Amino acid sequence: CFAGRYYDKFTAWVKKYGCLISALFVIMSFADIALYLKINTVGVIVSESFHLFYCICAIMFTFYISLSAKKLTGGKLPGLVAVADRATYHVYLCHCLLIVWLNDKLYQAGVTGYAKRYLLRIIIVYSACFGLCMLWNMVKDKLKRLEQTEIK
Repeated sequence: CFAGRYYDKFTAWVKKYGCLISALFVIMSFADIALYLKINTVGVIVSESFHLFYCICAIMFTFYISLSAKKLTGGKLPGLVAVADRATYHVYLCHCLLIVWLNDKLYQAGVTGYAKRYLLRIIIVYSACFGLCMLWNMVKDKLKRLEQTEIK
């Protein structure tokens, strides 16, 4: 992976173009929502590549914000942020399952407004994913510590 192999160069590039990355993220966020609404109201099919570009912008923006926060805090992440950081891979793996489940539940409950569905999806899915994945890591760490004390 380019970013891993050339991490110092990559982070320097992200810092240099942070304002552009931020602007692209904001623009792509609005465009992605607009296209989502267009697809669901008119039925126009848009290339999944556009959503993928939004995801790349979101990842780059998050990385830029993380680098900025790291600089402000002297290289140390606050406790809750560090715990959330450790959960991100698990969130990546499970959020799609929760989206599918929630879409079905919202349909059954008669929630049909796109704005309301989108907002509920963001709040419920990411709150549940981060909460459960952070809890999972905390339980896993506790079990590891217990196991290590029993071995000694």
